[in-house]
Amino acid sequence: MDDTGYGSANFESTGVNVVRYGTVVDRRLTNAGAQVRVKYVDRGVTSDWLPVGQSGSRGTVFYNPPPQIDDNVTVLHFPTGIERGVVVCTNNTLNNLSFKPRSINSIAVQGKDGSYFEYNPDKQCLSINGIATLYFKASGQMQIVCGGDLDATVSQNLNATVSGDLSANVSGSATITAQNIKLAGNVEITGTCQIDNNLTVNGSQTTVQNLQINGVEAGGGGT
Repeated sequence: MDDTGYGSANFESTGVNVVRYGTVVDRRLTNAGAQVRVKYVDRGVTSDWLPVGQSGSRGTVFYNPPPQIDDNVTVLHFPTGIERGVVVCTNNTLNNLSFKPRSINSIAVQGKDGSYFEYNPDKQCLSINGIATLYFKASGQMQIVCGGDLDATVSQNLNATVSGDLSANVSGSATITAQNIKLAGNVEITGTCQIDNNLTVNGSQTTVQNLQINGVEAGGGGT
C-alpha cells in the first residue's frame, strides 16, 4: 500500500491523487444526477459521493447509465480539494467486461437483463432485442415508410383502436386466413364477390341480384 496520504493537506498527496483508479462500492440517483462511492484499494479509503460525468448541456442532457457496483472507474479529483471529484469513465478489463457490439462502429447499449439496442452502420441494421415492453406515444403524426417487406409476428392478440377512418390501399392481392371472420356493421362490396363454399344469410329480408354459386345462377333478383 502506498503511504502517501489521501487528502489535500500537502502537494505530494494532492499530486498523487488527482487521477485515481478505484472500484464502485455504492451508487444512488439524486436530483443532481447519478452519484457513486469509489473504493481505492491501494489507499484503503472510500470516497464520498461523487458525480458521474455526463455529456450534454443544461436542458439537453444526454444520460449515460452510471457504473455498476464492482465496476473499475477512473476518477478526477480537484487539486484544490482532493476529497471532491468526478467519475469520468469506466475501465474495461478482463474482469470488468463491457457489452461487445457486433461491430466496432456500432452504437449500442445493453441493460442488466441482457436486452440491448444496437445500430450497426456496416449492415445498416437497427436491433432492439430482449425487451419485455415497447412503448411509443406521439402527440402528432407517426409515419412508417418501408422500402421492402414488413413482417409482424404476434404471439397473442393484436388490438387496434381507430377514432377516425381506417384505410388500406393494396396494389396486389390481400389475403386474410382465419378460422372465423366477423364483420360488425354495414359492408359494401363494389367489385365482384366470389364464394367458393357455403353461404348462409340470416335476415328478415334479403335481396340478391346476379348471384352465382357453384354454377347455379339466380338472375334478376329474389327476395
